[in-house]
Amino acid sequence: MGRSVRGRPIYAVYAGSGPAVFITAGQHGNEHPGPELMLHFLRDLKTCNFVVKESALCKVRYVVVPVVNPDGFDSWERTNANHVDPNRNWPAGWGGPGSMPGSCCAICRGGSPLDQPETKAVYGLLSSERYAIHIDLHSGTEVLAWPPGCAQLGVSRFTELYRRLAQRHVEIASKYGITPYDYGNIIEKYADVPPEFLAMKIYEACGAIDDTVDYKLNKPSFVLEISSPYNPTYSTLTSYYYPRLQAVLASLAEYAYSTQPSVATPVILTILASTVSAFSSALYTSLKA
Repeated sequence: MGRSVRGRPIYAVYAGSGPAVFITAGQHGNEHPGPELMLHFLRDLKTCNFVVKESALCKVRYVVVPVVNPDGFDSWERTNANHVDPNRNWPAGWGGPGSMPGSCCAICRGGSPLDQPETKAVYGLLSSERYAIHIDLHSGTEVLAWPPGCAQLGVSRFTELYRRLAQRHVEIASKYGITPYDYGNIIEKYADVPPEFLAMKIYEACGAIDDTVDYKLNKPSFVLEISSPYNPTYSTLTSYYYPRLQAVLASLAEYAYSTQPSVATPVILTILASTVSAFSSALYTSLKA
């Protein structure tokens, strides 16, 4: 669907049929849990083999971009190869608090909205695909959060929906003995703010993907901060955090299934060998660790 600054391919994986949940991960290259768990999720979706046995998980279509920032992923760097934070390069609120001008810093926003090849490619897909809801996966804290992450945008029209779906994920998690995530507004929960910037009293994240999906594309969009260690051990990631992610996705899948008519899309659950081999070897090294 596009290429990174250094020419690495950016892939979208389609799985299932029906109304869609759009999932992005790996905007920040040093946050590997999202990409890793998406590979697990796509594998388990083929047989609907989940800890969370909610039928909606397997009744919807998923559009997944497992690694938005493959250059950063390969080098374990938050930013892309231009040293721009992809999650400050999106149109809604671009240039506002929680970002810095230019490049070469952890929250630098670039020269203009979508001037980075990674965000431009993903925005094109977000703008053209049919889906009911979107979620962006990160790590560094543990919270399910929603817009706005940029105060100047005002209260989201989806606020009540966000709260309802977050509460529903708590119900699902409790049903299966899973620890639910704390939840709330992005600014209040300091979602997607690197720890070193909290000391500078930077609590906003203007120019982020979730605000753009909400305020520009008029679709609800969550941010899930999967784990407080940026990169927990593989066993902890799969045994503790993966079921928690399933509870979140089950809530979103229920919403998608109930609100959007089915799309005539074939079931695609095979990740082509060329796609798999194109993902960074660092991902597979970490999966085996």
